[in-house]
Amino acid sequence: MMDSQIEELEALILKEFIQEDLHHSGEINVRQAEKALHRCKALNLTPFQIHTLLGLSDCDKHSNFDYKEFAKVCVDFIND
Repeated sequence: MMDSQIEELEALILKEFIQEDLHHSGEINVRQAEKALHRCKALNLTPFQIHTLLGLSDCDKHSNFDYKEFAKVCVDFIND
């Protein structure tokens, strides 16, 4: 995948995650991340892939994700 495509994909994911961050904290929880990924139709991820991606991601003790870091993990997962 070309750098410009990766940047576009990361921007798409960030856009969806930001919509879930109602408190503008820079973090979303597992359910919000799942909803955001389901809305990203361009990713074409199956429910199993979404579940796997969430399981592989680094979340804090409250099951929250920093969505900028999570977007990068998503892109790496999709790019492999």
